[in-house]
Amino acid sequence: MSVMTKAVEVNVKSVDAKNFTVDADVSSESIDRDGEIILLSSWQKRLATYLANPLLCWMHPVGAWTARQPEDILGKSLVTEVQPTSLFCRFQYAVRENPKAEMCFNLMAGDYLRSYSIGAIAHGPVYSDYPEVYLNLLPEGAKAALKSGEAWCVHTDMELLEVSNVFVGSNRDALARACRDGVISKSVMPDIYKQINAKSGKQWSVPAQLKGGDPAVDALVARFDQLAQTVDSLQKSLILPAPATEAAVAEAETKAIEVTDQVVVAEKAVESEPVVIGPVDILKAVLLKL
Repeated sequence: MSVMTKAVEVNVKSVDAKNFTVDADVSSESIDRDGEIILLSSWQKRLATYLANPLLCWMHPVGAWTARQPEDILGKSLVTEVQPTSLFCRFQYAVRENPKAEMCFNLMAGDYLRSYSIGAIAHGPVYSDYPEVYLNLLPEGAKAALKSGEAWCVHTDMELLEVSNVFVGSNRDALARACRDGVISKSVMPDIYKQINAKSGKQWSVPAQLKGGDPAVDALVARFDQLAQTVDSLQKSLILPAPATEAAVAEAETKAIEVTDQVVVAEKAVESEPVVIGPVDILKAVLLKL
């Protein structure tokens, strides 16, 4: 079985700057953008797999054939439990041991990076075209969603492997859309300008065209979302079912190089836009004006 990655509904409950922890609901039973439902009960049976090594990673290193490094391990989950309305995790970031973890935690604390995604193996999917006898085993809400066409798949048995910080969440109920927050600058720029003004003694303000509601900004948001979906689909295309043959691995490695080139081209296309797309890029752009 292959590893699936899915950005599910994320509710960041609290951030503890002293202990470098983040409390978050990383899964719920809402219908995600892919038209799938993950039952909370589906996590219970195989949760021990994750608890044995409760990794918090960067951009899903598990199951991917792209090169990964030790710094892609951002931390661990101190608490992982199925609660009445969510799968809850308390993540501790390895701030002292890993500069990338420190960066990600600071972005979380600053409300710039707010998306988590699960890496898991789906053992028990139930599809909308399954016989009635299978649908009748589902909770009424999930069964109704399949029958009405709101959802096409309900997951009943999930094996959690890792949780990752990611740029974009796929669930429409996700509280944080890091990419969107980076593009629509009204949510990011004021704080950055405030810091710049305090250090420089100058009074810079957010340019009107970057405050959101502008057609150019909306168009860039759409383009960036499209890029994010393209990158996500390209990453998923690199995942191989286990066990993989040597020939399949070699082919995947070649494909990884091709995909990386495609991603670079796509990113450059977005970066060529006149509107800055991310908090770091925004900060650089502002500094250049000082």
